[in-house]
Amino acid sequence: MKNSSHVIAFLSAFFFLSLSIPAYSQASEKRAPERGVRYISGKAKASNSNGHAPKKQTIALERSELKLDADSANLEKETFDLINLRRLERGLKELKWSDELADLARTHSENMAVYGFFSHIGLNGRLVDRRAADSGIDKWQGIGENIAFNKGFANPTSLAVERWMLSAGHKLNLLDSRWTESGLGIAVTKDGKYFFTQIFIFR
Repeated sequence: MKNSSHVIAFLSAFFFLSLSIPAYSQASEKRAPERGVRYISGKAKASNSNGHAPKKQTIALERSELKLDADSANLEKETFDLINLRRLERGLKELKWSDELADLARTHSENMAVYGFFSHIGLNGRLVDRRAADSGIDKWQGIGENIAFNKGFANPTSLAVERWMLSAGHKLNLLDSRWTESGLGIAVTKDGKYFFTQIFIFR
């Protein structure tokens, strides 16, 4: 298969109380500067490495139909186990699987697949902290999210983890010792796209 048929993209954002740091990368291995927004006393201060205010990043994709017979549950477990393995290799505790976080993550992955977008910003314009609150998940001190998308690879799950580990922002989420619980949701489309969302929290 030609390289042009291989697509991968991923974003990382994580929030500690009201701290947000996103990063973006595509298959070309080019990466935008990491951006951060800190909310202090109700006022937002934003900057990136160029001193400019960060922009919300959304990538438009073609809409797709979900592959209803995809074994998403096994793919999710496989990806989650790979992430916990990376943590154990570094002396960190395994993340505990959370069904409610997995449901929230799976919904976001499915929305990205069906409605043709790739972003931390959900259909209702909300980031993961607000999406979690809307679902009744609000008893946490920190919450984070990694997302990934790829198509045309034989090993989509291990590739997503590998690429996350090669990105400073994503790796920081995967290996943060403060996270205690996590849920991962994968959506697979009929045209072979794989969308990943992983949400992390500590209470």
